Amino acid sequence: MLDYEFHRMQQEELFREAAEHRLVRQALRARRSARRSGRPGTGHDTPSPGGGPARRA
Repeated sequence: MLDYEFHRMQQEELFREAAEHRLVRQALRARRSARRSGRPGTGHDTPSPGGGPARRA
């Protein structure tokens, strides 16, 4: 029984780590997408009007 509990705790820790890595990758993807579209803080992968990144005055 002790081995089973230990294995289960290890599995739960691996699942938590995997979820954390997934969230980090998701956030980085959204950030890159926002940079490409020229709009900070958006998670959409749509280009800005004019086809290129937004220009700052």
